[in-house]
Amino acid sequence: MDQNQKGLPFLIGEMIVATTGEHADYSVENIFVVLEDFDARPLAQEYENLGQSVSGCYAYDGFIEWLASKGLIKLVRYKEVSLGSYGVFADDFKVSVTTGK
Repeated sequence: MDQNQKGLPFLIGEMIVATTGEHADYSVENIFVVLEDFDARPLAQEYENLGQSVSGCYAYDGFIEWLASKGLIKLVRYKEVSLGSYGVFADDFKVSVTTGK
């Protein structure tokens, strides 16, 4: 993690979509509401230094749940709806209901 990066403030009441990956690996990991103002960068560094990654592979695994355990955020139930692709509606919309991962 680059120590010279500016802060990443999360403010009370904001809804945040946490994602990982790029292109084909892009994934929505969690959606949460901020319960208390905080700066995510130093907390991410603190979490990384703890070495408590759930998988032991990706530094950010378990980070969102860790923030929730600290009372900073609340995971929310959400629906992900795929309307279609390439400009055409899907014959049947694909819907999944989740409370985070």
